[in-house]
Amino acid sequence: GKTSHLASIRLAFLLGGISAAFSSISGFLQYQNEGFAWDSVQFHFYFALLTTAVSFWLFANLNGKEFLPAKFQIKSLGLTLLLLITGHLGGNITHGETYLTEVLPPELQNWLGAEPESSQGLSIPTENWEQLGYYENVIQPIINTNCKSCHNPRNSKGELDLTTYEAMLKGGENGPAFHSSDAEKSDLYARMALPLDH
Repeated sequence: GKTSHLASIRLAFLLGGISAAFSSISGFLQYQNEGFAWDSVQFHFYFALLTTAVSFWLFANLNGKEFLPAKFQIKSLGLTLLLLITGHLGGNITHGETYLTEVLPPELQNWLGAEPESSQGLSIPTENWEQLGYYENVIQPIINTNCKSCHNPRNSKGELDLTTYEAMLKGGENGPAFHSSDAEKSDLYARMALPLDH
């Protein structure tokens, strides 16, 4: 049907297509420089390209028209679904596959079929804290909270996996993450000791 906002709608699809194209390019460059595994980014990348193409296609559908083409709202809904899927896949890459459920109470996570991760954050009991397994109960939870979203078997930025002690000992593309003989000269320690605004 005819609408007085057709020029604005056309511009929105054009700007959306341009933004999607720049996002696809910058995402691909980030993939090449940040050490993401192709398996973890490929579907997000393909959906980003599809989102870009559909945005420009819908812009072309409106170009030179005075009326909205038939079934244009349905096509626009398809683009909305593409954006949701692409955004969700991007969130999986940057925040892990459980980023939508991990903030929920454990009971609700169980109801949704997700398994709550008990070792996610640091939790030190007020009594008998000295009996904790130091690495498993103190160090690994800190690493899980601050490092694991980028350094895991799926993403492994810099080819470094910090999800287990054994993987940490193996190190990444710059060698071992830490040196047991002199911890303060370790890359891991140096990065942890950087100022918060670094």
